Amino acid sequence: MWFTLAAVVTGAVLGVLIGRRPRHLPDRRFRLWPLVAAGIVLQVASHASLALVIASYVFLLAFVALNIRRPGMGVVLVGLALNLVPIAVNSGMPVRAAALVQVGAVDTGADAASLHLGGKRHIERSSDRLTVLGDII
Repeated sequence: MWFTLAAVVTGAVLGVLIGRRPRHLPDRRFRLWPLVAAGIVLQVASHASLALVIASYVFLLAFVALNIRRPGMGVVLVGLALNLVPIAVNSGMPVRAAALVQVGAVDTGADAASLHLGGKRHIERSSDRLTVLGDII
């Protein structure tokens, strides 16, 4: 979620730097933009249920599909789909224990194995599929 916020802020700053102005944003008509709000709310509330996570992605994918002719929406569609697929296939996003050690979230892989990530993430299991699409970095 923080990465998404950072991407939006970075995009806004870069837009201003190249001469675009926020006042022109209302001129851009996005179809069914409340789907984005619903998707974000469900992402935030998703610590309780995998179903909420999947519903949030469905809302976000629907918004992108309805606005696919906008510049960049194809890339957003691919990114959302590549996040949704491992979550749906594995009942959550697999996270490599080594990644948690590397970022300092835990001291050892053994510590990571006992960690409950909650929401849409879990420590990668041998039964997980498409782990290359999981949270590995």
